[in-house]
Amino acid sequence: AADLRSDSTTIDDDKPQPRHRDGGGKTTEAVLGVGLLLSIVAVVCLAVAVAAVAERDDNGKSTTGGGSGGSSFSGRAIPPNNWAQITPAGASPPPRLAHAAASVANRYLYVHGGLYGSGNQSLGDLWRYDERNDEWNRIATTGDVPSARLHHSLVSVDDTRLVLFGGFNYFNTQPQHTGLGDMYSLDLATFVWTRLDTTAGGAARPTPRGAHDAVVVGSYMWVFGGFERIGVTDHHEELWRWDTVAHTWANMTQAAGPEGRIGFAMADLDDTLYLFGGGCESAGQCNDTLAYNTQTSTWTHRSPPHPAPSARRATHGDIGVYGILYLFGGVHIAVVGGSPQVTMFDDFWAYDPAANKWIELHPNFDRGPKPPKTFGHSVSRIGSRVVVFGGRVGSPASPGSNQLWEYEAMRPTA
Repeated sequence: AADLRSDSTTIDDDKPQPRHRDGGGKTTEAVLGVGLLLSIVAVVCLAVAVAAVAERDDNGKSTTGGGSGGSSFSGRAIPPNNWAQITPAGASPPPRLAHAAASVANRYLYVHGGLYGSGNQSLGDLWRYDERNDEWNRIATTGDVPSARLHHSLVSVDDTRLVLFGGFNYFNTQPQHTGLGDMYSLDLATFVWTRLDTTAGGAARPTPRGAHDAVVVGSYMWVFGGFERIGVTDHHEELWRWDTVAHTWANMTQAAGPEGRIGFAMADLDDTLYLFGGGCESAGQCNDTLAYNTQTSTWTHRSPPHPAPSARRATHGDIGVYGILYLFGGVHIAVVGGSPQVTMFDDFWAYDPAANKWIELHPNFDRGPKPPKTFGHSVSRIGSRVVVFGGRVGSPASPGSNQLWEYEAMRPTA
């Protein structure tokens, strides 16, 4: 029978694991059912702790952990199935939301731009959190430096460069508010930005947009959804594929694909894109779960049984750890009697694609610290940890935050 072991440590952080990728086995339906509830009512909150066994990443490299207890690769031990608020010494990024984040080489978290304050100030700075040394550093860059923006996407390509696409220059309360369609690559060895010319020869490419999402599968970056201006009702249902080698776009949109949406969660595992919820064009917010096979170019409506996360937007769960996808927080906005009614979330969910099941997690039986109600944040993966940064915290009136939380996930074993 499958179980989730707590006598485990983390993977070796010197062995990079691509973002969204699973180098090990998946849990079975039993794990997400009786096994999960019995062996870890603690797993009722997901993440992963790594057992002391050899794994293989997507490049066939061995990733072996050792020892016992919780993760210690950052110098901060966190027991498996527990949240911990991380407060590095020294400078930290200014508070923000609607930023973009990407993890690199199983060690670094890069954070770019976003929005802060009641004045809706857009940001253009770049920060890097070093998990091993437990410190933030602002990165000075040169070259074709991108303008300040929010609701854009940022991905890591081969752990050697970051690719930034789209976003909005200002929030929609500003008269100059508009969508952006520019694209940049940052060399992580030199920290030099290069603007990418993706319009050569008049080739098709995505229109300007923000509140979309992007992930990398192999040598392609996949971009879905978004809209051209905050407040418009035309939400894109387009799926685009960008070749990270040839620097060319291909429109992969299908009539049978998801409806247009913004602020959804998207991740990839085993060459498949998984998409959840968001602000949908027809329903305000939705809570559907869909999958797109990048090899066969086909969409599937997964329709998992209940329970499942409620409808929401501005949520993030763009990571996979050992074949399990994670979702934290978000917001539901409805108009009641002519006034907006805002509901923020602090719930934590795991989705097993193999079993097609969601399960709500309650780390340490909800008796320890955990992130507050949050939306407009980022969720990333560093090793076996789920990393939450920034967002509006506690109240829709929050100007943004620089909160940093990590969840030590538990490794399911067969």
